[in-house]
Amino acid sequence: LDLQYDVTVNFFRAVHLDLLKKFVEGPSLNIKGMKGYLRERDLNEWAELIEAQYGKDTQKKKSEGGELEFKGVMKAVNEIIKKHTEDQHKIDALPDLDEIYTL
Repeated sequence: LDLQYDVTVNFFRAVHLDLLKKFVEGPSLNIKGMKGYLRERDLNEWAELIEAQYGKDTQKKKSEGGELEFKGVMKAVNEIIKKHTEDQHKIDALPDLDEIYTL
């Protein structure tokens, strides 16, 4: 399961960094637009991670660069993992691979 988790995280990282690039507007990151984009594609788990990272009502924030933003979303993932005791839940805390493939 650890290998499956690592592969999923690496793939999620690549796709999430690409997603972030789409919503950088000058020095700002359009959080509201990103959540809307994800929800339009029925990627609700991913949108919930964004809300956990930035807060439910945040619409824009200063972009701190893709790597730091990704670390923030992984912090939200790790908070979910802490609530579970089984290894399988590490993978369950990430968006499903089907969701990642959608983007």
